[in-house]
Amino acid sequence: MLGLMTFNTLFFMFMYIILKFCYGEQVTLETSIYMILAVCTWIPALYFFSEKHYNHQESPANSRNNNEPCVIAFYDEHDVWHFCSALGLFFNLMLLLTLDDNFKEIPRGQIKDFRQGTGELRICCKTSKAV
Repeated sequence: MLGLMTFNTLFFMFMYIILKFCYGEQVTLETSIYMILAVCTWIPALYFFSEKHYNHQESPANSRNNNEPCVIAFYDEHDVWHFCSALGLFFNLMLLLTLDDNFKEIPRGQIKDFRQGTGELRICCKTSKAV
């Protein structure tokens, strides 16, 4: 379930970023930095997540024999996975929060959006007159 939710979130985030670039929109320097930091923390997080050094079929005493030596000081690979994934989630959140910061000064009615399947840009937030 965790993998499915992570894939779904990352897929839609990357699709939105790709669409921004396809339609000629720019991202701020701050967003680019968060994007790079997110990728740099998710790669080791996914690596350490894929490393399995436990066996649920064994008793805790026997399973303890499968433990690997510490990677950083007294932190093992599972701890490093927690640190890296927490940083990756933080940088993803900051990336999403700053992704449209370049629209701060543009009036809402002038912001273009991309509609799937239409192949054209439409103005969002149009005001319609009541009949």
